[in-house]
Amino acid sequence: MFSLFSCENSCEDVVKLLLSREDIEVNAKDNDGKTELKFACDNGREGAVELLLAREDVEVNAKDTFGTTALMWASPPARFANREPISSPLLDWKDIDVDAKDNDGNTAPTHAVSRHHDGIAKQIRQFMDEQKVV
Repeated sequence: MFSLFSCENSCEDVVKLLLSREDIEVNAKDNDGKTELKFACDNGREGAVELLLAREDVEVNAKDTFGTTALMWASPPARFANREPISSPLLDWKDIDVDAKDNDGNTAPTHAVSRHHDGIAKQIRQFMDEQKVV
C-alpha cells in the first residue's frame, strides 16, 4: 500500500520510487478518506501532484469523509500561507469535477476564496466558463 505520508512530506524521488511499484494502491485512503493526491495538494507538493496525475488510475474526484476533493485541498488554508496553491495540474485533468460540493455545500472556488486564494478562485471560475462555451 502507498505510504500516506510520502506525498505529504517526502521528496519527489521517494514518490517516483513508490509509484514505480506494481503493488501500489494510488487511491488508498486514510481514516478520514484522504488520498495521496489530497495530501500532495494540501501540502503544496506540485511535483508529487504531477506524478500522481500522470497515472491513469488516480481518482482525482475522490471525496474524503468531509466531502472535499483534491481540487478543494489545492487551496491551502490561510495558516499555511507559505505553501503554494496547486490548481493548474488538476484543472488540466480530463475529468476534473469543478462543480463538486463538500458536505457543507461548498465548491472548490468557495474553498479558494475562504482561504484567501482569490487567484485560484478566478482560475477555477475561468476554467468553468471555458467548459460551458465548449
